[in-house]
Amino acid sequence: MENKQTLREKILKLRKSQSAEIKLKKDKKIISKIARNSLYKSSKSILFFMSIHGEPDLTPLIKTALKTKNVFLPRTDKKNNFIHVHQIKTLDDLKIGTYNIKEPHDACPKIDPKKIDLAFIPGIVFSETCSRVGFGKGFYDRFLKQTKCYKIGLAYEFQIVENMSCEIHDVPMDEIITEQKTIKNI
Repeated sequence: MENKQTLREKILKLRKSQSAEIKLKKDKKIISKIARNSLYKSSKSILFFMSIHGEPDLTPLIKTALKTKNVFLPRTDKKNNFIHVHQIKTLDDLKIGTYNIKEPHDACPKIDPKKIDLAFIPGIVFSETCSRVGFGKGFYDRFLKQTKCYKIGLAYEFQIVENMSCEIHDVPMDEIITEQKTIKNI
């Protein structure tokens, strides 16, 4: 079994090697699957993420969600290795923040994590058992321990591995959506 760092490097290389055209097609399939998801349809308060390093781009979905849902995005607190969640009303509420990620402006209200119904979570590697490996700083793992929301990891099919070693602090997903399938943590 490959270690986390080896898996990260391998999958990041694959993500970067995707053509823009192929990535866009896959992103559209993922967004279409989310839009049809009954939990997404019924959720009022949703945590999204802004894509970096070849992650699925949710911008079209966020634009639609802003019309009818409470849209939350993370803001990185690099000093404390943590993310805080803020509500946005428009994509104009974003600025380039830590790690060159689009984040909510300072004026956007900070939200109690317990108010989130559904969270879309990025990652580098996911397993068939809904384990997740991110960039290794633990930002999302620490944050997710504060909320009981339903967690959906979003990935491309090549990011899914049969199994991988996890640590006690790694928070599993409830579900993973790729362009090809949905995996539920049962």
